[in-house]
Amino acid sequence: MTIRPDEYFVLFTCALCIVMSFGFLIEHQRNLRKILLSIILFPVSYILFSTFLFSSKLIFKVPCLLFTQMPLGIAITPLMFLYVRTFLQDDRTLALRDYLHFLSPVFATLITIPMLILPADVKTGQIESLYKGFSVYGIMAVINMTLFLAYSAVIIFKIKKVFHSENPVHKRLLTLFLFLMSWIIITSVKAVGIITGGLSLLRWSNFLLAADIFLLYFAFHRSPYLLSYANMSIEKAKTRSKSLLNTIDIKTLKSQIELMMEQEKLYCDEDLSLGRLAHALEIKPHQLSEFLNEHYGKNFNAFINSYRIKYALSLLTNDPESNTLSVAFACGFNSYSAFYSAFKKETGHSPGEYKNNNKS
Repeated sequence: MTIRPDEYFVLFTCALCIVMSFGFLIEHQRNLRKILLSIILFPVSYILFSTFLFSSKLIFKVPCLLFTQMPLGIAITPLMFLYVRTFLQDDRTLALRDYLHFLSPVFATLITIPMLILPADVKTGQIESLYKGFSVYGIMAVINMTLFLAYSAVIIFKIKKVFHSENPVHKRLLTLFLFLMSWIIITSVKAVGIITGGLSLLRWSNFLLAADIFLLYFAFHRSPYLLSYANMSIEKAKTRSKSLLNTIDIKTLKSQIELMMEQEKLYCDEDLSLGRLAHALEIKPHQLSEFLNEHYGKNFNAFINSYRIKYALSLLTNDPESNTLSVAFACGFNSYSAFYSAFKKETGHSPGEYKNNNKS
């Protein structure tokens, strides 16, 4: 059988998923967010591969793999929910109650086990029935799609509570969320393909999922710090132990900070703290504090606020009619009073005075 070009792309993305999964897992500077993404990528890779086998009918050559992807497919949904939640609150570890989300994949595994031990000739017959229409695969697909929609509704509700449309960090994170939520559409198309036995639907939904993974790879290369550490929550991270600067590569540290501030605009994350930024830079909070004082003559708050006010000035200059409260949130402040104080300290004028002067 001839493998189509889009199927080669799917197979390449399967390999990319595995590489990314192990890369996030063995990374020295890993956190819960990266661990969850690493775990997600493995079943996603297997789903891509198993769907390729089914749509190309190569599953007849390896009937032993029949049904193996069902528990993994259902596990992706709660894993995705917990991953997205790390952007909405400062999760460092999973709480005991979080493991309740995995009851559905455990249940799916228990249902699948008897199917896995069926003789090969029985599985071959079941494979033939899959191409004729609705089957146990279709039931699992509907269950998975329902779970995906339910979890997605919760995520959308949580995002709506904290999202500020003018904040560039929020905008970029929202793009990531929408990108991940597009899996709902792909899953729905795939479910229809499984239920009806539509091979073209399965093939193209698999291609779209592979394209999503490929874009995710480039997103992490473009904004590694933002996607690893930024979030939309307003909880404050705690600082940790002190250290010295004599083991730090000052030039590299400075370039990393400038990259994070100037290109990724990490200062627009209202949850950015000394501890969070230090962790992103792989140094201790005390080291970062000392570095900022020695090389910028500012403490952490003054350093971050200087970037925020500079961005606020550009917003007010480019759009004098903009609402100062919206500008405050867009720049990363979580209250107007904090924005007002920082703005007046930095410019000598209140936001309203600057706005009025800029109009004239």
